[in-house]
Amino acid sequence: VGSFQPWHGVGRILEGFSRASAGHPDARLLMVGEGPLLEDARRESIRLGCAERVVWAGPVPRDRVPLWIGAADAGICLWDPVRSDPGSSVKLLEYLACGRPAVASDVAGYTRPLRSARAGWIVRVGDTDSVAQAIHDVLECPSGDLDAMGRRGRAHVSASATWNSAAVRILDFMREAG
Repeated sequence: VGSFQPWHGVGRILEGFSRASAGHPDARLLMVGEGPLLEDARRESIRLGCAERVVWAGPVPRDRVPLWIGAADAGICLWDPVRSDPGSSVKLLEYLACGRPAVASDVAGYTRPLRSARAGWIVRVGDTDSVAQAIHDVLECPSGDLDAMGRRGRAHVSASATWNSAAVRILDFMREAG
C-alpha cells in the first residue's frame, strides 16, 4: 500500500518477489496505490517475468485500506536512500495495526516496532538479496506463525502507537517534570 515514490523501493520489492516466488506458483504480490513510479513498476514486473502474479489494485479509498491489508499475508515497507531521512513509517504501523506481520528496511523508524513486537523480518537497506530472502521466509512461514506475529504487532501498535498512548506518555512526562 503506498504512493510508488522513489524511496519506497518498489523495484526491489518486485525483484525480491520474482526471485522468492519462483517455487511458489500460487504466490501473488498485491500492489495498492498510485504514484509517479507506478508505470515503471508495471514495466519492471513484465521485465522480471512476474507480471501475471502481481495484482495492481490501483488507488483505494482510505477507509478501504484495512481490507486490502487484511487480504495479504504480510506487508512490505522498504526505504531506499534517495532522501536523507526515512522518518517513521505510518504504512508499517498500518500493517501491524491490521494484524499483519511485515518486511521492513533496517532503519530506526521502521525496525523499532518490528523488533519490539517480534512481528516481521528486517532487511538491509538497498539489498535485494535480503528482500528476496525475507519474502521467501514469508511464503514458507506457517500461517499460525504469521498470525502470531500479526497479533503481536497489533498489540504493540495498540499499546504504543495510538493517539491515546501518545497522550498517556505526554501526561506521564508532565507528571515527572513537575
